[in-house]
Amino acid sequence: MNEATHMIQILLQPDAWPLLLVFIIVPTLAIFGHGYRVRMERAVFSEGIEIMATIVRVSVDEGDCNVRYRFVDPATGKEYFRHGVLGFQMKQPPAEGDEVAVKYLTHNPNWSRMIGEIHLSSSSLPR
Repeated sequence: MNEATHMIQILLQPDAWPLLLVFIIVPTLAIFGHGYRVRMERAVFSEGIEIMATIVRVSVDEGDCNVRYRFVDPATGKEYFRHGVLGFQMKQPPAEGDEVAVKYLTHNPNWSRMIGEIHLSSSSLPR
């Protein structure tokens, strides 16, 4: 029996499943999840439709201007909420009730981003 076959037999035994879960399955899901998120963020900015959203909450945490906004999809009339980081150490952060430009995917309005939002997850990956 070669070494690879022996390793597979060990990993398939029930007492090895926690190791299989922790060291193989969880990291694999994390990598694919991150890639999906990056693709969707890029799709929002390349294919998204611009609309005005209303700011419903603003908080400043360690210099980050965190904004929660809401917009209504004109096609369905359904309301969507999302939050994001609009800027860092802004001299004059927006106020609740102000409007902010947002791009969203018409086929999946759950995916939206503020114009000018800081993008942490897609900044380091190649296009």
